Amino acid sequence: MIAPPFLSGLWCHRLIRADINLTGHEIQFHALRRKDPLNHLLLGKHPYEPPTKRCHE
Repeated sequence: MIAPPFLSGLWCHRLIRADINLTGHEIQFHALRRKDPLNHLLLGKHPYEPPTKRCHE
């Protein structure tokens, strides 16, 4: 996956968390900080469309 423009620059080598919301069709990116582990700043959102292919075993 290519990072959205709001993640380039300052956040390219930082810890982030990506939450995929399958019902809302979006990915939310949050900043992770060791000094403040309970506060996860929302960096931005990106549209997401789940794949339509089914998995085969």
